[in-house]
Amino acid sequence: MDKVEFLKDEMVVTRLKALAYLAEQLPMALMTPIMLAGSEAFVASVMYYGTVKEAASKGVNAAKPVYGDLSQRFSKKGNTINPKKD
Repeated sequence: MDKVEFLKDEMVVTRLKALAYLAEQLPMALMTPIMLAGSEAFVASVMYYGTVKEAASKGVNAAKPVYGDLSQRFSKKGNTINPKKD
């Protein structure tokens, strides 16, 4: 066995393992801020929708078309992947 080549290979494996571990952790590290930002954006959009809905119900003409557009997105039907057929 060539000791020098063995030690080179061992060093490569050790360094690549460290990189592989970091690469494995990256998706989870990214998901946390993605989910947090998505949650905050959703809360803000629901609050905006509620404000527009209230304004439209009180007769604010400028709010009515906005409410019409948003009500399609915020319908109570939800987004179903496989809707049940009757």
